[in-house]
Amino acid sequence: FFSQSAASRAQLSRTELLLNMSGLADVPGTPRGCAVRSPATWKQLQATEDCRRKLLEEARGGNTWQLLKRWRGTILPDLLQAPSLFCNLVIYFVLRILIRATSFKAADWPQLTIGQLALLSSFMSFFLVFYASQTYARFSDQYASSMACEGAILDTAIIARSSKMPYLECLRLVRYLNAAHILAYIGLSDVYNYENYFQPFNAQHTLLNQEEVARLREIVMDSGPDAHREVIVWVTTFVNEQLELGHVTAMEAWSLQNQILALRAKLASLYEYKDQPIPFVYIHMVYLLTSVYLPLFSYSMALSEPNTPCPEAVGGMLVLLNLIFVIGIRVLGSKLADPFGSDVEDLSTMHYVSSTNAASLHILHARLPRWERDREHDLHLARPKLGNGFRPAPEAVPTRAPASLPAPVFLGALEKAEGERRSLKLDIPVGHPNQLQQQDASGHPPKLVDRVVSDGPPHLLLMTENTPG
Repeated sequence: FFSQSAASRAQLSRTELLLNMSGLADVPGTPRGCAVRSPATWKQLQATEDCRRKLLEEARGGNTWQLLKRWRGTILPDLLQAPSLFCNLVIYFVLRILIRATSFKAADWPQLTIGQLALLSSFMSFFLVFYASQTYARFSDQYASSMACEGAILDTAIIARSSKMPYLECLRLVRYLNAAHILAYIGLSDVYNYENYFQPFNAQHTLLNQEEVARLREIVMDSGPDAHREVIVWVTTFVNEQLELGHVTAMEAWSLQNQILALRAKLASLYEYKDQPIPFVYIHMVYLLTSVYLPLFSYSMALSEPNTPCPEAVGGMLVLLNLIFVIGIRVLGSKLADPFGSDVEDLSTMHYVSSTNAASLHILHARLPRWERDREHDLHLARPKLGNGFRPAPEAVPTRAPASLPAPVFLGALEKAEGERRSLKLDIPVGHPNQLQQQDASGHPPKLVDRVVSDGPPHLLLMTENTPG
């Protein structure tokens, strides 16, 4: 018992340490810094989501003063929690105090030249920017996959609504798709689970009934992809049933299955990113190089003597800016590498789920307006004329054939390369009674080859293919 309790306390302390390092353990009610303790409550998750949407609005606004005075959601709280920031500042100012107050001479210590320091800084800048770009690429790919999931659900709803599938069956299809959507994010992140996310959301929108929820509770719903894959199987089976009942055609069923499997593939790509994070050797190299570079930079700046009345002001500012850049890039990379957490920089998964559910229901309630052929013809006449090169003028296309039209003109037979098939070209005026009924001896309709534009009535160049005999 004591060994188990000690192990549990050790595990709890490690968890609290990780939460403190990531800035997630400071939430009494409303998130300070808009970050929540994991697992959080439904209200805390909603507060974090609201903070994310506000940050996105401010980022789109581009107001410099509004961005600079913002504290929550910036890199500054994480910088203040980084021990390397204060250690390197201490190194710089301790050396400056020794130079000022004691007989310590900077010339007696080895120094880096300006060229050597600039070369080292350039190398580190390139390496860190490359690291940040790699993590941002992962972030962008996962965002694109999330948007593709939303698009697949909406496309499926559109196909179902335009088919002969009854409304209740369409509603069942959309329910299952949105349930698979939210279950995938629950299994993907440790922040969301059944109690704090699925249960309150399902109570509001009724995605699944009690029997369906009970079936999913038999599976591990809070982690892993098993729950949402189970629902995907329900959806594909349902589409096959609708095909057998005649509510959808074979082409519509094929399109529905393609969109459903595309949803599964995009959700699977998110789990693949989670299973394969940035390689440890890459992250270790980043922290190793920066841990050596930062003290060396502070040491070199402390031994240098800028030609100013107060060299500590200029040197301290340069050291601080360098620390913000290096440590900020490290923190930024770690945040972008995993966008499905509780940070405000993470993706707005709750917004994606709720907006997709609402949009799919709006699609099911779409109503086609009344259409009349005469009104469409009036709209056609009201459009600006583009000329015969794009569209014939309305008066040039007769609604019925004139009383007398010239007979089709024989242009000659052309030998084709394959076999003994021959092609017969006919020049038939537009509006000829036999224009659409002209067939060759084998019963094949004529093929439109080209439109002949001349001063007279427009003509169509048709080709018919005759088989031997």
